[in-house]
Amino acid sequence: MKITYQLTPRDFREAVGPTKARKIMMMLVLLSLLALIPLYFLASDDQRDELFRNVLPFLGVISFWLALMWLLPYWTVQRQLAGMPAAKSTMTYEFTENGVSCRTENGESANTWAIYSKWREKGAVFLLHTSPAVFHLIPKRAFAPGDEEQFRALLSSKVKKG
Repeated sequence: MKITYQLTPRDFREAVGPTKARKIMMMLVLLSLLALIPLYFLASDDQRDELFRNVLPFLGVISFWLALMWLLPYWTVQRQLAGMPAAKSTMTYEFTENGVSCRTENGESANTWAIYSKWREKGAVFLLHTSPAVFHLIPKRAFAPGDEEQFRALLSSKVKKG
């Protein structure tokens, strides 16, 4: 099976965007912050002023942290794309029973399936990992109708799903 595509910022955002664990953690923090609201209304007037003065800095720090955790992956994408001229070129991948080959205007590579430690499906992309932090990014939009299922089956037979 052969596919040709050019990566887009959206592909990168899909790959490095918030994971399920990060989303769950942010939701738990947000829910715990929301749990403070009833305390404010249940407190007496004197306690409200003290509660507000003590909790406001905490809320500010937590709000900043939540915003940073949500936005950091998107800022990272822009920096990565700007620093990777090869990511902007057209890529042609060929997937066979023996392995994976990739050809761009900058060079060629060929690997057996043994080099890949795991594969994941994340939204509109496949991630083919060579290590926990390094992966080949394969957008689903590059596949012809029906090829996506065939590719998923090939990955399942050759690489551990992670």
